[in-house]
Amino acid sequence: MLLSVCRKGIKRRKYTATPIVARGMPKVVTSNFYNVYQKKSNLNVAIDEYHNREQSYNIIKNKVDAGLEAKEELYQAELDLISSKSDVENAQTELENALDSFKKLIGLSIFDDITVTADITHSPVEINLKKALDTALKYRMELRQREIEIENARYDLIRASATNEFRGDINFSYGIIGTNEEWRKVFDNSEKSQGVSIELNIPFIDWGYRKSTIQASKVYVKDRELSFEDQKNDIIIEIRKAYRNLKNLVNQIEIAKQNVKNAQLTYDINLERYKNGDITSMDLNLFQNQLSEAKMKKVNALISYKLELLNMKVLSLYDFEKDRPVVIEKINY
Repeated sequence: MLLSVCRKGIKRRKYTATPIVARGMPKVVTSNFYNVYQKKSNLNVAIDEYHNREQSYNIIKNKVDAGLEAKEELYQAELDLISSKSDVENAQTELENALDSFKKLIGLSIFDDITVTADITHSPVEINLKKALDTALKYRMELRQREIEIENARYDLIRASATNEFRGDINFSYGIIGTNEEWRKVFDNSEKSQGVSIELNIPFIDWGYRKSTIQASKVYVKDRELSFEDQKNDIIIEIRKAYRNLKNLVNQIEIAKQNVKNAQLTYDINLERYKNGDITSMDLNLFQNQLSEAKMKKVNALISYKLELLNMKVLSLYDFEKDRPVVIEKINY
């Protein structure tokens, strides 16, 4: 991820930021970054579309001026060109609004002039589902918290079991007692002191208090254990879902790439037909819209893959791009 920042009168400065959880970069920042990049890509697609509309407009204008086409075709081309220009302005507005929100999020001045660029070239990352699950179940803090709750619940059960139970205490003491006003002579006339005491605690009746307390503690222990299993299953489901999404997105990206290629070829062919007068501007618009839509779907698929890859890293606490865990264990010497 590359973030370029410049201010008026100040040389452009470039900052690089990598969306790694271990470095503390929140997922929301990365999501917002890709949102800005998506707006920028939409603007580029809108500009390309405008240039194509402009080209088709010039073609039909020359034909109308030469008397080869009716003026209705020129009117339609003018309308398409104006509409395309409006799309460019709307895309520019959305990009600027997204940039302002992003600058506020990362702590930059709203008046900073920034641009974002990202390398979203598709290079599928091999995901080991077993490794993802093992790492998540080992390091996820939610599970550690549930385990602590289970231990605390078991400790409460032990204390409840000891409530009102039969208990006997024996105390034995032996010593020397001496009294004197002068501390140096305190043991001159000392006397031996010894004693034994026995204390028994015999519960007579507690109206079922101990039994109900133990039962409640057992229920709470079971509840904490079920909560642990439920949390564990949720984590497994989330990771399995992310794994499937990544596999599906790889297929979607390949399909999107092929669709862009086909849409571009189709547009080029029909642009020649349009030049020859075989189709109308309305027909050409359909192919132009297909090309723009295919380009945006490709960008969206690439961004979705990057975000889902980050989501897998957050869920599993394993960086499959660099093949290393996010959490580094302490080594005690």
